[in-house]
Amino acid sequence: MQEELTSGKNILNNRKAFPEKGSNNAKLKVQFFWPFRGDYWIIDLADDYSFAVVGTPDRKSLWILSRTSKMEQEVLDGILSRIKEKFDLGLLKYTNQDCGEKIVQLFNFKFVK
Repeated sequence: MQEELTSGKNILNNRKAFPEKGSNNAKLKVQFFWPFRGDYWIIDLADDYSFAVVGTPDRKSLWILSRTSKMEQEVLDGILSRIKEKFDLGLLKYTNQDCGEKIVQLFNFKFVK
């Protein structure tokens, strides 16, 4: 897998996201491989789509996603203040995003109606 990551190959090319009816596309059933699907909810989203916060309903998993490798501290602080009552911020692990010019696209979801 590491070789595929460093070569720039898209190794996850069968993912599908199924929006939950009535959720305005905020609640998704994501399928990485058939027949299993997991619940992923968009719980915070920038007006300009520069970031999204995705969590699971059981509040055991949380991702803060940014379109840029560096997020302004003020933006991150705002996100954390909005989610601190629902998620244990002490469990967050920050990922080093200093990957230079090469960006590997791992998540390229296909939405299914």
